[in-house]
Amino acid sequence: MDKLVELNLIMDTIEGREGWYWIDEPPSPKDPELGIGWHVAWQTPLHREAVRRALAARAASRGNVERLN
Repeated sequence: MDKLVELNLIMDTIEGREGWYWIDEPPSPKDPELGIGWHVAWQTPLHREAVRRALAARAASRGNVERLN
């Protein structure tokens, strides 16, 4: 995970998601479609997809044809 943070692909400190930070409704604690968890989030869905494809290509080149989701 440190390498992903270093490459600026994910954020590992998400501030201000507690309800008392917000005047209106706070954001959902998790959004799997966008790749947002409580403590870690992809910078963009594009970053998540790029890493997923790179891992899938690496697995395929090694003969491991498992689906990576």
